[in-house]
Order: sequence, then C-alpha cells, then structure tokens
Amino acid sequence: MKRFVVVVLSLIAFVCIVGGAFYWRLDHSFSFAIHWKGERSCHGRQPCIFTLADVFPGDWDRIVIFDMNASQAEVDSVVGEGTTRPDLQRFIVFMKGGSVVHMMTEPQSFERPSDGEAAFDGIPLTENHYIIPRNAAFVMARGDGEVDVLELLKPDEVVE
Repeated sequence: MKRFVVVVLSLIAFVCIVGGAFYWRLDHSFSFAIHWKGERSCHGRQPCIFTLADVFPGDWDRIVIFDMNASQAEVDSVVGEGTTRPDLQRFIVFMKGGSVVHMMTEPQSFERPSDGEAAFDGIPLTENHYIIPRNAAFVMARGDGEVDVLELLKPDEVVE
C-alpha cells in the first residue's frame, strides 16, 4: 500500500511539474504562445485567420516588436524611457496609449528565423521594429522548418 501511495504521489508531482513548465512557457514565450493559442483560436478552420488579441488577451492597443539590432535609443524613442532592451534578443512590448503594460523577450537567430520563432510578413519594418495594432488580422502558415509565418491581411482582403 505504501508503494502505491508513493507511486501515485510521484505521478501527481510529475504531472504538476510538466504542466507548470508548459504553462510558464506559454505565458513567457511570444512565439510559442502564437503557435499554440493561434492554432486553437482557429478551431480547425483553414486558412487559420486570427488577431494577436485572440492570442494575448489583456488591455493593450498595440505590440511593438524590436529585433535584436534595435538600439536602446530606438526603444526609448518608440516606447519611452524606462525599459531596457535585452542583448541579442527580440524585445516585445505591449502598449496601451503611451504606457507599457507588458514586456517579453525571446531568442532571435542572426541570419533567419529559428525553429519555433514566429515571423511576420506584410508588416512594414521601421528601423528595427514592427508596430502591430490590436485588430490586425493574420493568416498563419508554416514556413521553412518549424517557423510560423504570420501574413498580415489587408483590411478588405478575403482569403479562401
């Protein structure tokens, strides 16, 4: 009986640790959240069309994504002073009006998107950053390797 209880408690602990690690990654990885929640927000519809508000609920009106080449001066001029740009990482800033409401970082490859990284198509790159409004709609496609490519839909564009 003791052995059974130990095995059951060990299994419960294992499930809690694995589940906790999964949900921590889901909450802290921009690209992983897009991959996981984006596909689920489509409910099997193809093509898969969604907004980043479907993936990242909360009180924000735009996301600013700085690539790893953005300078601290560029970050300060776009989102205001008081945020520190990480070295050699993509820096994602959720904003509401002129205020920063959430920040995330994630590794970024030097030459091309790495496996698991979300890449954007159709969004103009200003200096070293993208600005994505809350209501921007995207079509998700699988790029080379395991890269999710999010293609921006134009306001009147219909995808079949």
